[in-house]
Amino acid sequence: MKKIFLIIIGIMLSVNINNFAATKKRTSGKAQQTPQSVAINFINGFFKAFVSESTDINQWMYNNTSVTQRYKNEYRKKILIGDRIATTCPGDICSGYPIIGEGGDIYTGKFKVVSYNSVNGYVTVKPISLNTEYDTYQIKVIKTNGKWMVDDVISRYEEGLFD
Repeated sequence: MKKIFLIIIGIMLSVNINNFAATKKRTSGKAQQTPQSVAINFINGFFKAFVSESTDINQWMYNNTSVTQRYKNEYRKKILIGDRIATTCPGDICSGYPIIGEGGDIYTGKFKVVSYNSVNGYVTVKPISLNTEYDTYQIKVIKTNGKWMVDDVISRYEEGLFD
């Protein structure tokens, strides 16, 4: 009788363990995308590519699948304007380039999210290791076909910022 009782308890435990395993939610290897994670990955990737000698920053931008075509077109226009301004500029420092502004002493390390405005879609990021307003960016992230994508980047270097 004792053996039968132990066998029944063993079977019940086995069934419960199998049921628990079958109902447990499986997690995918990829983390859930959020506007904040897309913005921070974008800005960190941008500056990593910017300081890399083997990466053309403009090609990095145009090939980036986390950036909308609308912003790629806007970025391209800003680059052309920056190039025109640069022809009349003394030295290497000129304003007019998107994201990096004058290109002087800019922070190229890692960034952190400061805030997210779900009404207008802007994620505000700033440097992890500096306490400065000048290296702060607002990155607009929108959902397109179920995927969060960067649709605008505003830096303190550009005119009419953070309105």
